[in-house]
Amino acid sequence: MLKSTMVQLFNEKLAGEMLNYDEIVPYLDLALDEINADLSSKFPAISSFNPTQFPDYKAELYTKYDDQGNLIIDTAVRATVYNNYDLFPDKYIRSVLIPGAAYKWFSVDEEGASTAPLFQQEYEKGRFEMVRDYMDLVPYEYINNLTGAISDPFYYSKFVNDSEAFGIF
Repeated sequence: MLKSTMVQLFNEKLAGEMLNYDEIVPYLDLALDEINADLSSKFPAISSFNPTQFPDYKAELYTKYDDQGNLIIDTAVRATVYNNYDLFPDKYIRSVLIPGAAYKWFSVDEEGASTAPLFQQEYEKGRFEMVRDYMDLVPYEYINNLTGAISDPFYYSKFVNDSEAFGIF
């Protein structure tokens, strides 16, 4: 989804606010951090999704070689690629990321304290559906394999029998 479309959807959620991209990025990043935690993923933050941080993202779309073998970069196409956050489906940007950012915005705004719970419900519902439907579809390069728990190999040996190990007393 284009970043400008994300700004438009965010402002519509806020009932006519006219915030610009730089003003909403922190809230999008906060919501994306929670999505990453839920999915055990490592999608890059909206604020860091740029050619400096990800220099080869979809390079096949904006690079080619001339007859002498010199690399040619189409800067207009490259700008479009980085202006489009398409690391997960637009459906989840609309149903999870934007409501989550709106919830985060209303949570810090003292006038929005009464409105925040409405957005929280929508955000939590979207997060649940995203985990249910998209967790197994996260692209391999965005799976965060560095999280999880280490089981205690001696845990079950502490119990006398299996019924105690499984909480059946």
